[in-house]
Amino acid sequence: MMDCSSTDHHHHPLDDEDDINNRNHNNETIESYTNNNQSLNNDNESLQQKLKETEEKLLKFKNFVLTLRNERNQLKEKVNNDNQVIEKLKAQVKKSQNCNQLFHNFQQLQNEYDKSQDEIEQYKKRTKQSDLDLAKCVDEMNQLKVINDDQKDTIRLLQLNQSQQDIQIDMQKETIKEYESKIIVLETKLAEKDVQVHDYEMKINESNELQQELKSKNDIIEQLSVQLAEQTEQLEKYSDEICDQKKVIEKYAVLEKENVNLAEEYNKNKHIIQSNCEEIEKFKQNESKLQSTIEMLEKSMNDFRVLHTEKIAALELENYDLKNKLQFSETDLRNNREKFDEYKSKVAITLKENKMNHGDYSRQIESLNLRLENLQEENEKLRNESEKLSVLVDQLKIEKRTMQTQLTTLNDQLNDLKTLRKNFDLLNTENDKLNQTLKQLQISFARERSQISETNREQLEQLRSEYENRIKNLEEELANQRNIVANHHHHQRQSSDDSNSVINSNTSFEEIKEENCSIRSNVSSSLERNFLEEILSTGSKSPTPANGQNFDNLTHLLAESETNINLLSEQNRVLKEEIRRLHRSIDRMDIANNLEYLKNVLLKFMTIKRQDEKERLINVLSIILKLTTEETAIFNEFLPENLPNSNKSLTSSWNLWQWS
Repeated sequence: MMDCSSTDHHHHPLDDEDDINNRNHNNETIESYTNNNQSLNNDNESLQQKLKETEEKLLKFKNFVLTLRNERNQLKEKVNNDNQVIEKLKAQVKKSQNCNQLFHNFQQLQNEYDKSQDEIEQYKKRTKQSDLDLAKCVDEMNQLKVINDDQKDTIRLLQLNQSQQDIQIDMQKETIKEYESKIIVLETKLAEKDVQVHDYEMKINESNELQQELKSKNDIIEQLSVQLAEQTEQLEKYSDEICDQKKVIEKYAVLEKENVNLAEEYNKNKHIIQSNCEEIEKFKQNESKLQSTIEMLEKSMNDFRVLHTEKIAALELENYDLKNKLQFSETDLRNNREKFDEYKSKVAITLKENKMNHGDYSRQIESLNLRLENLQEENEKLRNESEKLSVLVDQLKIEKRTMQTQLTTLNDQLNDLKTLRKNFDLLNTENDKLNQTLKQLQISFARERSQISETNREQLEQLRSEYENRIKNLEEELANQRNIVANHHHHQRQSSDDSNSVINSNTSFEEIKEENCSIRSNVSSSLERNFLEEILSTGSKSPTPANGQNFDNLTHLLAESETNINLLSEQNRVLKEEIRRLHRSIDRMDIANNLEYLKNVLLKFMTIKRQDEKERLINVLSIILKLTTEETAIFNEFLPENLPNSNKSLTSSWNLWQWS
C-alpha cells in the first residue's frame, strides 16, 4: 500500500518495546474500565426495575383502597334501605290480622337485622383497619419516594462517572489507534533494521581489527615498560601508579555504563510506578464509590426486607380473616336461604288464606330476592379479593428471593474488592522496595563518582574545557544542518507533486551527516595514529624521563578516545532522533494522502451507476485494501444487473490522487 521501504528509518529497539508495553497496558486498563462500566450498568438497570415494580405496587394498593371505600359506601346505602324496608314491614304487621304468624316472622326478620348490624360493625372494624393500613401505606410511599430520590441522585452520579470513563476510553482508543499505526510502520522498519544490523556487524569487525592493532601496540608498550623497569626503579613506581589510574578509569567507565542502565531502568520503573499509582487512585475512588453505593443498597435492602415481612404477615392475616369471613358468610347465606324458603311457604299460605295485600307482599319478596343477589355479589367480590391477596403474597415472596440473590452477588463483589486491595498493597510494597534499591544505587554511585572526581579533577577540567569547545562547534554544525533541512522542507511543500522527493532529501541529509561523521573520525584517528607513531619511533632513542612523558601522553590519548567515543554516540543518538521525527512527519503526510485517495474512490463507487466503472473501481479497491475473493464478491453484489448502458456516472470529472 505505502512505499515505506524507500525511506531509511533509524529507530531504537527500546521505543518498540515501550510502544508494545504501553499498548498492552492500555488494553488492560480498557478491559478493567469496560468491566466496571458493565457492572454499573447492570446495577442501574436493576435499580430502575425495582423502582418500576414499587410504583406498580403502590398503584395497585391505591386501587384496592378505593374499591374498599366504594364497597363501604354501598353497604351503608344497603343498610339504610334495609332499615326502611323493616319499618314498612313493622307498619304492615300492625295492620295484619294474623298477628302471631307475623310476629313470628317479625322476630325472624329482627334476628336477621341483628346479624346484619353485627356484620356492619365487623365491616366498620375492617374499614378502620383498612384506613390504618392506608396511612401506613402512605408513610411507606413517602419513604419510598425519599429512597427513590436518593437512588436517582446516585444514578446521576454513576452516569456522570460513566460519561467520564467513556471519554477516557475514547481517548485511550485513539491512542491505541495511533499505536497500531506506529506498529504498522515499525513492521516495515524491521526489514531495514536487518540491513542496519548487517552494517553494524561489519563495523564491529572493523573495531575488532582496530582492537587487535591496539593490543599489538600495547604489547610493544609493555616491552618498553619492561626495558624501562630494568633501567630504573622510578619507572616502576610510575607504572604502578599508571596501572592504578587505568583501573580507576576502567571502574569509571563500568560505573558510567551501569549509571546509564540504571537511569534507563529508573525511568522505566518511574513511568510504571506513576501509571500504577494513577490506577491505584482510580481504583480507590471507584472502590469508595462502590462501597458507599453498597452500603446504601444494604440499608435499603434491610428496610425493604422489614417492610416486606410486615406486609406479608399483614396480608396473610387479612387473607386468613377473609377466608374465615367467607366461610361464615356462606353458612349465613345457606341459613338465610333456608329461612327465606320457609318464610316464602308461610307467606304463600297466608296469601291464600287472606288474599289481601298481594301486591305489597310481592314487592317485599322482590326486595328480599334483590338483597340475596347483592349478598351473593359481595361474596364473589370477597373471593376475588382473597385471590388477589394470595397472588400479591406470592409476588412478594419472589421479590424476597431475588433480593437475597442480589445480596449474595454484592457480597461476592465485596470479596473481589478485598482481593484487589491485597494485590494493590503488594504492588505498593514492591514499588517501595524498588525505590529503595534505586536510592541505594544512586547513593553508592554518587560516592564512587565523588572519589573518582577527587582523583582526576584537574584532568577532567582540562577535558571539559576542550570538549565544551567541541560541543559548541557541533551545535553550530547541527544548527546549520537544521537550517538546511528546513529549507528542504520548504522547497518540498512548494513542489508537493510527489512524495519521493521528500525521501530523497532525507537520504541526502543522512549522506551529508554520514560524510561529516566519517571525516571527523578519519581526522581524529589519523591524528591519534600520527601521535602514536611519533611516540613509538622516539621511544627507543629518548632517555627515561621522556619515556615517562610518552607513557603519560598515551594514557591521555586513551582517555580522550573514550570520551570521543561517548560524544560520537551521543551525537549519533541526537541525529537518529531528528531523523525519526522527519520520517514520522513524512509518514503522516503519506497516510493523509492515502486516506483522501481511498475516500474519493469509495465516494465514486457509491455515486457511479455504470457497471463497467464500478467493476474497475472494485479492482482498484481490491488492490488498495488487499481484499480476498470473498470480500470482492461482497462488493460485486452491489453491481446493477441487466443495466450495462442505462445510466451515466454523475461524478466523472473527479480527480483521483495517486496511491503512494
